[in-house]
Amino acid sequence: MILNPYNPIYISYAWNDNDHPYIANIVQTIQQIFIENHISYKLDKIDMNNGDSIREFEEEIGNGSIVIIIVSEKFLKSSHCIYEWNCILFFHLFNKLKDYNDVILIRHNDVDYKNESFRERIYNFWNEQNKSFYSNSINALFCLLENHTHLKVNTFDEIKFIQSIKKEISKKNISNLHYNSKIKLTIDDIDNWCMTNKDLIEKEYNLCKDSKYIISDEMHKKDPGLVCLISNSKSLSTPLDKQKWFDLYKKMDKSQIYNLYRILIAERYKLQSIETKTNNKLHEILGSNNLQDIISQCNDLLKYKEKPTKLDIVRKNNSYKTELAVILDCLREKYEIPFKIAIAEPLLVGIICTKFVDTIKVNELLHKLDDKINDSNIIYETYCLFWDSPILNFLETL
Repeated sequence: MILNPYNPIYISYAWNDNDHPYIANIVQTIQQIFIENHISYKLDKIDMNNGDSIREFEEEIGNGSIVIIIVSEKFLKSSHCIYEWNCILFFHLFNKLKDYNDVILIRHNDVDYKNESFRERIYNFWNEQNKSFYSNSINALFCLLENHTHLKVNTFDEIKFIQSIKKEISKKNISNLHYNSKIKLTIDDIDNWCMTNKDLIEKEYNLCKDSKYIISDEMHKKDPGLVCLISNSKSLSTPLDKQKWFDLYKKMDKSQIYNLYRILIAERYKLQSIETKTNNKLHEILGSNNLQDIISQCNDLLKYKEKPTKLDIVRKNNSYKTELAVILDCLREKYEIPFKIAIAEPLLVGIICTKFVDTIKVNELLHKLDDKINDSNIIYETYCLFWDSPILNFLETL
């Protein structure tokens, strides 16, 4: 069974490096290690077909769960390699990742990044190509080499290299990598998803097969996985939206059905990635070791429109005091709302209740926050985390 079917490891290197022909051997050795250990990987030389966009593939590399970069002088003088590195840089900046633990660096000995004349030679090369802007990203790569553990190779010692690269790969949690949203799932990927998630599909299907939706017998029989994906989709937010797709099923050909699978599987993995980030953030805010269950039904929480100020929060609470009192009265029929947080932060109660669907988890989180009600920093950070809540949009319309 493949450990990482939807988040392959990428290898970024300069092709046909005549000065260092053994780099091809390094790449082949890495491929063999992946094959033997059931690890999915992607390499432009073998995964790109005629007509495929090289730019799209390079951007996919930038968004990769783990990227192995083989840095040689030819790499530093290749526009395609530097573009891939730029994509990696952008991904880390956009997601505020500072440690680069998802990058494995292999440096050829000729990349003497500490030598000023070597650095100048690389910078001058790009100046002559009228691409001096590449100098900043190359400098960032030099800084990473200086501050990040990396493998150094001069000649290819296969046994020693295998031991070293296996050690680096073993440090990564291969089966729990972030989902790469740039990947276009193939038909084989979709079939593999249905097979590897067979138990989950069966469990979800049993919950939704007797739902209020009108679903054809053919769809029940042939595509229970798609029934689950549509029923549990967050982007198809209303029952009417979901019913439309159930109705369209009988008019869709096989390629259209696979396209729908592709979109909804991508959505599911993206949300799982966001939930992992949310889990980490809640751990940071509340300092609890038991929050995994609370946030398992969490939606896309980390994308608040703007981080609120404390004054924004006070104003919202005061502006909608009457409406929030009515809303909390309604919520008390379903949730156990502690007294202190209901009085002090009614807006936060409303936000929590509209963000989660599981009553037990809502109650647990509300009680945790009630215990922390006197810690203004924790309350403020929690508001920031949930600031794009539907209840805010609802209140604005009143």
